[in-house]
Amino acid sequence: MRALSIPGAWVVEPAVSGDHRGTFHELFRAETFEAVTDEATVVYLCSTGYAPGHEHGVHPFDPELGIAWPDGPGPPVLSAKDRRAPSLTEARARGLLPSYRRCAQLRPAGRATGPATRTSPSGGTGQP
Repeated sequence: MRALSIPGAWVVEPAVSGDHRGTFHELFRAETFEAVTDEATVVYLCSTGYAPGHEHGVHPFDPELGIAWPDGPGPPVLSAKDRRAPSLTEARARGLLPSYRRCAQLRPAGRATGPATRTSPSGGTGQP
C-alpha cells in the first residue's frame, strides 16, 4: 500500500485464475479493476439501484492518483466514460468528491449486518 497525496490510499489485490474471492468496498470508496485475461469477469453488487446522476469518476491514469498500473500486453482499453473522466483536481474543484462528514453520516446505512447468505456458482459464500 502506498499513501496518496490526498486523504486515502490504494492497494493492489491480485486475483489468481480460479480464485473466486470478492472484495468489499464501503460507501463512497472508489474501485477500479484491470482485467489481466480475456476471460476475466467483474460483477458488482450494489446496495441500491444504479443511478447515473449519483456516479462520478476520476480518470484512472491521472498522475495525482499515483497508481502504478502494471504493464500489459498492449495499450489499456478504457471505456468512453473513463476517457472523459476529470482529473482528481478537476473533480475536487467541481465538488464531485464526497466529504468526510457526508461519508460518516451515510456509512451506518451501508454497513453489512452479518455473513453472506447466498453462495456463488462456484460455491463460495464471500467468507474467507
